[in-house]
Amino acid sequence: YTEAAIAAIDAALTGHAVWATIHANNAFGIIPRMVSTLATHYRNPLEQLCDHNVLAGLEYQRLLPVLCPECKVRLLDLEPEERRQYVPEDVQDRLRRVLDDREGVFVRGGGCEACSHRGLVGQTVAAEIIATDQEMLGYLRDGKTPRAHEYWVREKGGRSYVEHAVDLIQSGLVDPYIAEERLGVPLNFTQVFIQGGRS
Repeated sequence: YTEAAIAAIDAALTGHAVWATIHANNAFGIIPRMVSTLATHYRNPLEQLCDHNVLAGLEYQRLLPVLCPECKVRLLDLEPEERRQYVPEDVQDRLRRVLDDREGVFVRGGGCEACSHRGLVGQTVAAEIIATDQEMLGYLRDGKTPRAHEYWVREKGGRSYVEHAVDLIQSGLVDPYIAEERLGVPLNFTQVFIQGGRS
């Protein structure tokens, strides 16, 4: 694995376009994963990695099931007791915190011929996409990942994969309960853990 990472960096430095896949918890989480991989070969892995010829961007994604358009059920059409059967109260509470307008929110229906009685028809992606620039690479090179994240959000309009998932929920494509389950974090994760951590 280390040899592949070194080869990828060498290829990028010689002008080749290189796409690499690595497991991480979010887009910025790719950096420490790469650093730990490269630490045995480079004295300062961040210096090598955060070169504009090497790191053009970072992408993180989670797959979310898509609701069947034929049998999905609008959340607000359900009676309160019924709603709790589809979406637990704690998930509904988090949904209210992230969405003022829940008119377009749907949940998984009972299934129909169109979806082979599964209530779902394929998958879509909730993603974080970060196009790096010299300023961001400077923060990353100096080990200032929180500052790089703040710059991405404030100056570049960066949005987390959780925010992207909330958009998919609001558009009626994804069930909020299933989304939270697949994301592995609460729907208000960005508000609580990221925005709340900024001073």
